[in-house]
Amino acid sequence: MHNHHEAVGGLRWLFVLPLVPILMVLAIGAAVSVDGDIPARISEASAVVTLEYENTADRLYPDEPQRLPPGTTINVPAGGQVQVSMLGDGSGVITIDGPAVWTYVEGSYRGTLVQRMTNRTRDHTVVIRQISGRAHYDFGNTEPGFDEIHFQLEVPNGTRRPLSPCWDLIVDGTGARLLTVECPNQE
Repeated sequence: MHNHHEAVGGLRWLFVLPLVPILMVLAIGAAVSVDGDIPARISEASAVVTLEYENTADRLYPDEPQRLPPGTTINVPAGGQVQVSMLGDGSGVITIDGPAVWTYVEGSYRGTLVQRMTNRTRDHTVVIRQISGRAHYDFGNTEPGFDEIHFQLEVPNGTRRPLSPCWDLIVDGTGARLLTVECPNQE
């Protein structure tokens, strides 16, 4: 009888042992932090604009798509318009009307390896500095959703946080105004 229990105990280990590496990978994945940048790019421009990044200035000509790393400032001339697409699928759209000075300060996500692999909610942050001009923001049909993104809008007299997925931010001589607007294509 004693040998029977030893044999059964040994068989249990044969079933448990293969699970150990899987459990270790899951534990490490739940603990390992994965950080990254939220992609942004100029998808359309109706005028020649100036891009400033790391103490250099470049001209961007109409219909010349351009990736925007965090820290890039866009100077849009009077009468010009630039469209910036954000997030992996480009579903977050910002239309900037000149004259305007607009900076993509930060776009990042933080999460665990398991969250990244399972496409579960992560901490998303978008920080934009708008010194002048008018910009229309449409995050009504984005992945991640508007409620999963922490927005911070830096303006000359402080910061603003949008309360709905679509808004206009106007910065002029009278100050900064954040106006909630209806999303055109919200599902």
